[in-house]
Amino acid sequence: MWYNFHRLFSLFVISVLTLIFFVPVGYFNYILGFNYDFNWGIIIIASVLESIVIINYVLRPVYTRMTCKAASGELKKKFILHGRMVNDLDPSGIKAREVLLKQMLVRGVNEFSRMNFGNLDLTNIDLRNAKFSYCLFNNCNLTNARLERTVFDSCIFEKTDFTNAVLKNATITGLNLRFNESIMTNTNLDNTKIVQSVPNKNRIADFWFSELEKNKVTGIEEIKEKYVCQDFYKRSLKSFDSFLILPRYN
Repeated sequence: MWYNFHRLFSLFVISVLTLIFFVPVGYFNYILGFNYDFNWGIIIIASVLESIVIINYVLRPVYTRMTCKAASGELKKKFILHGRMVNDLDPSGIKAREVLLKQMLVRGVNEFSRMNFGNLDLTNIDLRNAKFSYCLFNNCNLTNARLERTVFDSCIFEKTDFTNAVLKNATITGLNLRFNESIMTNTNLDNTKIVQSVPNKNRIADFWFSELEKNKVTGIEEIKEKYVCQDFYKRSLKSFDSFLILPRYN
């Protein structure tokens, strides 16, 4: 309801601006027409078209950016409020967060920080090119999710369902990347970059796969058969390493 009101109000403002601009533009065309003896019909049509161009390509983008940014901030605040741990399992809070997330995506929001996506059903959601920092995805359903080129920075995944999800060219960084009891059946991990803190200096190349196996991730055997975990680069600090998950070709 709030979103529909916002759209109607935006349409009203754009209409008022069009009428306001029609007056000076029409007057300019009138002077031009007086000097060159133009037809009145041509003057009116030209004035309307010029006003529409000015509104759509100059004022409307600026207005939309300003209003959507303010509205997105309010949506994030509401999302965080509903995602507090005290009502994390509340059905109404879960539904509210799902609706708020969709509204944010409609407005082009693609950066999320310190937000709780736990227990949400995000089946078939499109989160390509999004960035998540310090977010919770515990017991989150990401079945068939589009996560290409998505960045997950220091996020926590426990019992997260990645069935048929596409994480192609995604980046996952953090200290805790165990994905405890998560599901990765038929998950696309092509060229996924893993940046993880490894306490053991004698780290092995398939360290991340070993962690997934140890933490009872469903589908790990399929992942190990389909992919190989290679060194990407070493940082100056010995405790941090980067791995790139590549398809295993026969």
